[in-house]
Amino acid sequence: MSYLDLQAMAAWENPALTGNFASIRASIQAHEYLRASLLILPCCLFYPILEEGIFRGMLFEAFLRTNRSRFLSIILVSGLFALMHLTSRLEVLPVLDLFLLGLVLSWLTLRSASLIPAVVLHSAFNAMAVAVQARLF
Repeated sequence: MSYLDLQAMAAWENPALTGNFASIRASIQAHEYLRASLLILPCCLFYPILEEGIFRGMLFEAFLRTNRSRFLSIILVSGLFALMHLTSRLEVLPVLDLFLLGLVLSWLTLRSASLIPAVVLHSAFNAMAVAVQARLF
């Protein structure tokens, strides 16, 4: 996967870049729940599965095999995860938040030897972010 692929995925995933938050809010206010679900599902289900498969599944395992340092592997994968979400506005705080989330997701994957806990937490994190950004409560 190239840098451009990662950037395209980040742009596609980030509802703020596509105006999906306003669309979600408008759909819910108009009681168009199917449309709202189709806007929310990718962010809260599909992307966490995809990202955890890439970052905690493929990259984390590859780093563990090559350098055998759990600590370094967690740091590297968490850093890449955070940087992938960097927007063109270069905001530092969201990247730091996502780095911390990446640390927790990597630790969960290491402790459980499964991607499922990381996917569940990632999905919950994204659902909360969508709810806040779309001003659903």
